Amino acid sequence: MDKPANIVYILSDEHRGQAMGHSGDPNLRTPQMDRLAAEGVSFSRAYANCPICTPSRGTIFSGRHAHAGPVAGFFDVYKPTAPSIATELRKAGYHTAYFGKWHCGIVRNQVPASVSGDTTGRFEGGSRNRTPESHRAGFQDWYGFENLNRHFNSSIYENDNADPTPLQGYETDA
Repeated sequence: MDKPANIVYILSDEHRGQAMGHSGDPNLRTPQMDRLAAEGVSFSRAYANCPICTPSRGTIFSGRHAHAGPVAGFFDVYKPTAPSIATELRKAGYHTAYFGKWHCGIVRNQVPASVSGDTTGRFEGGSRNRTPESHRAGFQDWYGFENLNRHFNSSIYENDNADPTPLQGYETDA
């Protein structure tokens, strides 16, 4: 039996579709994205029906329009009962994983003691909150953070580890 193809979603906020080398932009060099596109499938006419951060991510993960989706606005949270591409892929035998900026709503009261007691100021805004498994849209492996807006020396939550793992250097928050 053939192994099913890998499916990789790469999300970047407010990214113009033509802003990659393989899309014909002569001013950009994106060799890794170009290689992925050459070896796989790149959808040049796939558009977000709500191209702004939180609602956009909710529509991509759920397949619903923003007004009917699990994350209709910036202060909504991805609902545990909402449909998700990860849940459907799991049913089809895929192993699912999420890496990077989640930004599908901050689940309140999910701040670990190691973070709430921190006096360094390292953890600000959404980076303080851990997204519980019930709100991760069915992804099995989880290496994510809520919208940090802190690009140097930030942190990431790994699977069920209650404490965040520090990241050194610059991260793009996308």
